[in-house]
Amino acid sequence: MERTLRIAVSGTHGVGKSTLVETLSLRLPHHQIVEESYYVLDDAGYEFSTPPSVDEFKLLFRHELKALRRRQQNVIFDRCPLDYLGYLFALSEIDSFDLDRWQPTIRRAIGSLDLLVFIPVTPEADALIPRAAYQDLRSAVDDVLREIILDDRFGFCGDVAILDLVGPVHSRAERVMNWLPSA
Repeated sequence: MERTLRIAVSGTHGVGKSTLVETLSLRLPHHQIVEESYYVLDDAGYEFSTPPSVDEFKLLFRHELKALRRRQQNVIFDRCPLDYLGYLFALSEIDSFDLDRWQPTIRRAIGSLDLLVFIPVTPEADALIPRAAYQDLRSAVDDVLREIILDDRFGFCGDVAILDLVGPVHSRAERVMNWLPSA
Protein backbone atom coordinates (compact mmCIF):
# COMPACT_ATOMS: atom_id res chain seq x y z
CA MET A 1 0.00 0.00 0.00
CA GLU A 2 1.43 3.39 -0.96
CA ARG A 3 1.59 6.26 1.52
CA THR A 4 -0.81 9.14 0.95
CA LEU A 5 1.04 11.99 -0.70
CA ARG A 6 0.40 15.44 -2.08
CA ILE A 7 2.83 16.36 -4.83
CA ALA A 8 2.95 19.53 -6.94
CA VAL A 9 5.01 19.88 -10.12
CA SER A 10 6.13 23.44 -10.73
CA GLY A 11 8.03 25.37 -13.38
CA THR A 12 7.67 27.86 -16.20
CA HIS A 13 5.91 26.93 -19.44
CA GLY A 14 7.50 24.46 -21.84
CA VAL A 15 9.69 22.50 -19.42
CA GLY A 16 7.80 19.20 -19.41
CA LYS A 17 5.63 19.47 -16.29
CA SER A 18 2.56 17.86 -17.82
CA THR A 19 4.65 15.09 -19.35
CA LEU A 20 6.13 14.31 -15.94
CA VAL A 21 2.69 14.38 -14.31
CA GLU A 22 1.35 11.95 -16.93
CA THR A 23 4.29 9.60 -16.35
CA LEU A 24 3.85 9.78 -12.58
CA SER A 25 0.15 9.00 -12.94
CA LEU A 26 1.11 5.68 -14.53
CA ARG A 27 3.58 4.94 -11.75
CA LEU A 28 1.22 6.10 -8.97
CA PRO A 29 -2.18 4.81 -10.13
CA HIS A 30 -3.89 5.60 -6.81
CA HIS A 31 -3.08 9.29 -7.17
CA GLN A 32 -5.53 11.73 -8.71
CA ILE A 33 -4.17 14.23 -11.21
CA VAL A 34 -5.25 17.86 -10.79
CA GLU A 35 -4.85 19.48 -14.18
CA GLU A 36 -3.33 22.95 -14.34
CA SER A 37 -5.81 25.77 -13.91
CA TYR A 38 -5.26 27.21 -17.38
CA TYR A 39 -6.66 24.05 -18.99
CA VAL A 40 -9.44 23.62 -16.43
CA LEU A 41 -10.69 27.16 -17.05
CA ASP A 42 -10.15 26.91 -20.81
CA ASP A 43 -12.21 23.70 -20.91
CA ALA A 44 -14.93 25.51 -18.94
CA GLY A 45 -15.13 28.14 -21.68
CA TYR A 46 -12.85 30.90 -20.38
CA GLU A 47 -11.10 32.63 -23.28
CA PHE A 48 -7.57 33.65 -22.31
CA SER A 49 -5.50 36.34 -24.00
CA THR A 50 -2.32 35.18 -25.72
CA PRO A 51 -0.25 35.35 -23.60
CA PRO A 52 -2.53 35.65 -20.58
CA SER A 53 -2.98 39.14 -19.14
CA VAL A 54 -1.96 40.19 -15.64
CA ASP A 55 -5.57 39.84 -14.46
CA GLU A 56 -5.71 36.37 -15.99
CA PHE A 57 -2.51 35.35 -14.17
CA LYS A 58 -4.17 36.56 -10.96
CA LEU A 59 -7.24 34.46 -11.79
CA LEU A 60 -5.02 31.44 -12.46
CA PHE A 61 -3.21 32.00 -9.15
CA ARG A 62 -6.50 32.08 -7.22
CA HIS A 63 -7.85 29.01 -9.01
CA GLU A 64 -4.63 27.08 -8.38
CA LEU A 65 -4.63 28.14 -4.72
CA LYS A 66 -8.22 26.94 -4.33
CA ALA A 67 -7.32 23.55 -5.85
CA LEU A 68 -4.34 23.18 -3.53
CA ARG A 69 -6.33 24.16 -0.45
CA ARG A 70 -8.67 21.19 -0.89
CA ARG A 71 -7.50 18.60 1.58
CA GLN A 72 -7.65 15.55 -0.66
CA GLN A 73 -4.81 13.04 -0.41
CA ASN A 74 -2.99 11.05 -3.11
CA VAL A 75 -2.87 13.99 -5.48
CA ILE A 76 -0.42 15.18 -8.11
CA PHE A 77 -0.92 18.84 -9.03
CA ASP A 78 0.19 19.98 -12.48
CA ARG A 79 1.40 23.43 -11.33
CA CYS A 80 0.99 25.29 -8.06
CA PRO A 81 0.12 28.89 -7.08
CA LEU A 82 3.81 29.84 -6.96
CA ASP A 83 4.02 29.36 -10.73
CA TYR A 84 1.57 32.18 -11.32
CA LEU A 85 3.30 34.43 -8.79
CA GLY A 86 6.39 33.83 -10.91
CA TYR A 87 4.58 35.21 -13.96
CA LEU A 88 3.39 38.27 -12.03
CA PHE A 89 6.93 38.98 -10.82
CA ALA A 90 8.41 38.38 -14.28
CA LEU A 91 5.90 40.81 -15.80
CA SER A 92 6.83 43.38 -13.12
CA GLU A 93 3.21 43.36 -11.99
CA ILE A 94 3.61 41.96 -8.51
CA ASP A 95 2.92 45.43 -7.07
CA SER A 96 -0.61 45.20 -8.49
CA PHE A 97 -1.08 42.07 -6.38
CA ASP A 98 -1.43 42.36 -2.59
CA LEU A 99 1.24 39.76 -1.78
CA ASP A 100 1.29 40.62 1.94
CA ARG A 101 -2.41 39.81 2.20
CA TRP A 102 -1.95 36.45 0.48
CA GLN A 103 1.23 35.27 2.24
CA PRO A 104 -0.40 33.34 5.13
CA THR A 105 -2.82 31.61 2.73
CA ILE A 106 -0.01 30.72 0.33
CA ARG A 107 2.15 29.35 3.17
CA ARG A 108 -0.69 27.14 4.44
CA ALA A 109 -1.51 25.85 0.96
CA ILE A 110 2.11 25.11 0.02
CA GLY A 111 2.65 23.66 3.50
CA SER A 112 -0.03 21.06 2.75
CA LEU A 113 2.30 19.46 0.19
CA ASP A 114 4.62 16.57 0.88
CA LEU A 115 6.77 17.30 -2.15
CA LEU A 116 7.22 20.26 -4.48
CA VAL A 117 8.97 19.20 -7.69
CA PHE A 118 10.64 22.09 -9.49
CA ILE A 119 11.51 21.63 -13.17
CA PRO A 120 13.93 24.35 -14.29
CA VAL A 121 14.79 25.42 -17.81
CA THR A 122 17.87 23.44 -18.88
CA PRO A 123 19.70 23.22 -22.22
CA GLU A 124 19.26 19.43 -22.26
CA ALA A 125 15.50 19.64 -21.80
CA ASP A 126 15.29 22.41 -24.39
CA ALA A 127 16.96 20.11 -26.91
CA LEU A 128 14.26 17.45 -26.37
CA ILE A 129 11.12 19.47 -25.74
CA PRO A 130 9.47 21.51 -28.51
CA ARG A 131 10.43 25.18 -28.37
CA ALA A 132 8.05 27.08 -26.11
CA ALA A 133 6.50 30.40 -27.03
CA TYR A 134 7.50 33.64 -25.34
CA GLN A 135 11.11 32.66 -24.60
CA ASP A 136 11.97 35.90 -22.76
CA LEU A 137 8.98 35.50 -20.44
CA ARG A 138 9.79 31.82 -19.97
CA SER A 139 13.36 32.61 -18.95
CA ALA A 140 12.29 35.42 -16.60
CA VAL A 141 9.69 33.20 -14.90
CA ASP A 142 12.28 30.44 -14.49
CA ASP A 143 14.64 32.89 -12.75
CA VAL A 144 11.89 34.11 -10.43
CA LEU A 145 10.72 30.58 -9.58
CA ARG A 146 14.27 29.62 -8.65
CA GLU A 147 14.18 32.45 -6.09
CA ILE A 148 10.66 31.73 -4.84
CA ILE A 149 11.04 27.95 -4.61
CA LEU A 150 14.71 26.98 -4.37
CA ASP A 151 15.84 30.01 -2.35
CA ASP A 152 12.46 30.22 -0.55
CA ARG A 153 12.62 34.01 -0.88
CA PHE A 154 9.28 34.57 0.87
CA GLY A 155 9.24 31.57 3.20
CA PHE A 156 6.36 29.96 1.31
CA CYS A 157 7.97 26.52 1.14
CA GLY A 158 8.95 26.15 4.80
CA ASP A 159 9.44 22.47 5.62
CA VAL A 160 8.06 21.15 2.33
CA ALA A 161 10.52 18.86 0.56
CA ILE A 162 11.77 20.41 -2.68
CA LEU A 163 13.10 18.26 -5.51
CA ASP A 164 15.04 20.29 -8.09
CA LEU A 165 14.87 18.17 -11.25
CA VAL A 166 18.10 19.20 -12.93
CA GLY A 167 19.49 16.39 -15.05
CA PRO A 168 18.41 14.03 -17.79
CA VAL A 169 14.78 14.38 -18.87
CA HIS A 170 14.39 10.61 -19.21
CA SER A 171 15.19 10.10 -15.51
CA ARG A 172 12.81 12.70 -14.07
CA ALA A 173 10.03 10.29 -13.08
CA GLU A 174 12.54 7.86 -11.63
CA ARG A 175 14.06 10.62 -9.50
CA VAL A 176 10.62 11.49 -8.13
CA MET A 177 9.87 7.82 -7.46
CA ASN A 178 13.22 7.44 -5.67
CA TRP A 179 12.31 10.35 -3.42
CA LEU A 180 9.02 8.76 -2.37
CA PRO A 181 9.09 6.89 0.93
CA SER A 182 8.89 3.12 0.80
CA ALA A 183 5.59 1.51 1.63
